[in-house]
Amino acid sequence: DESGAPIRGASVEVKGFESTITDEAGRYVVKGLPIGEYEVTVSARGYETAYRSVVVNVNQTTVVDFTLKKAQQYSSSQYVALAFTVVIAILILLALRRRRCSIP
Repeated sequence: DESGAPIRGASVEVKGFESTITDEAGRYVVKGLPIGEYEVTVSARGYETAYRSVVVNVNQTTVVDFTLKKAQQYSSSQYVALAFTVVIAILILLALRRRRCSIP
């Protein structure tokens, strides 16, 4: 994560190939990739998903570390404000629809 702590159980996916899960130390291994460039996606609950393009060369181990940022968390008051906004928008739409239907 952003503090440098490992994230256990993060999903590491190589597009078009396999996926794996990080261990308790935040490590992962993907074996058998042919030479080439790959899109790697790392995700974990409570964190923003990270993407990176990775080049795999012949006879080399490619080490790629990811830093996942904590996902934005909303407070209950923010959820209430959002719900209130949605309700108001629906009421306005219903009033406009009713007005349109009542015009001869």
